[in-house]
Amino acid sequence: MTPARRSAPTSSNGWLPLLGISGFGAIIFSGLVAYHTFARADVLEGLRGIAIRSGTPEERGASVHLGGILRLTAVGDFTTMEVPIRADWSLIGDPRGSSLLRCVNTPRCRFRAGQKPGIIGLRANVSSFTDTVTITVAPL
Repeated sequence: MTPARRSAPTSSNGWLPLLGISGFGAIIFSGLVAYHTFARADVLEGLRGIAIRSGTPEERGASVHLGGILRLTAVGDFTTMEVPIRADWSLIGDPRGSSLLRCVNTPRCRFRAGQKPGIIGLRANVSSFTDTVTITVAPL
């Protein structure tokens, strides 16, 4: 007697799981490529300048109370849009006890005011582009 042979199981949509996995993988791969491109680029094509933003885009200066924290963003001006861009941040002149918190090669920077009121300059640098903003440290 010859042993019975069973055929391999088949599904009506055997290619569908493979397509789903490969499609999902392609989406993840393209997302990683895009993230890597923007996160690691030193100079992005089309960058025309940068601006420091605090609060609303119309503000050029900013103020904070003694010991307070102000969040700032470096925005890159591209041909078609403005996006946050990594910058190196620094204080200009006498910091009057103020400091920057984790502001090396980041799009956002936190400024902590010192215990002395006054006016402080802050600069953001991206490649050959620079922007400065004046911060007023006001008494409580």
